[in-house]
Amino acid sequence: MSEQSEIEILEKKIQFLENENSLLKSMLKQQITFGHKITVIVADMDELLEKKKLEIDELTKQLLTKPSATKIELLEDFSVDLGSEGCQVGFLEIEKWCEIRKSEGEFE
Repeated sequence: MSEQSEIEILEKKIQFLENENSLLKSMLKQQITFGHKITVIVADMDELLEKKKLEIDELTKQLLTKPSATKIELLEDFSVDLGSEGCQVGFLEIEKWCEIRKSEGEFE
């Protein structure tokens, strides 16, 4: 084989490798962009999960707290005999009743 043909073969091989290198760089950039987008999505999801956790904790705390005396006093004119003297009105029932009264404009 002559030197000229060897040079041509090597030049073709260099061109092929440069094209392959360019393609791989492009694919790497796409992977980096995709990875960044996924990281942003995961961070947003984590933030939303944290907000939901705080909201659930707050609602759980509200459910577990006993109703205040002022809300119980509002229920003085609202009595139903359920046949049980030991029956207690729960926090959610008081809250619902207060919302109903507010919507009817009975108190601020």
